[in-house]
Amino acid sequence: MTMTEDDFFNHLYTLSLPQLSLIQEQLSIKIQQQLIKRQRPAKMLTPTGSIREMADNLGLDLTALMREVARR
Repeated sequence: MTMTEDDFFNHLYTLSLPQLSLIQEQLSIKIQQQLIKRQRPAKMLTPTGSIREMADNLGLDLTALMREVARR
């Protein structure tokens, strides 16, 4: 089930201020972690024959691309 924007905001309206504050805090932490992760230099990768493994090492999700290739 996909949550619509209205569902999302309706759920937020039911939360107390301390709960909203905690969510904001957790989101800020996750954003900072992502920014730090992006700033790190790429690690040296060992050559591998597996495209999926190389993509995983780089943090890429190629599932949609792999499905498209498999269809052709």
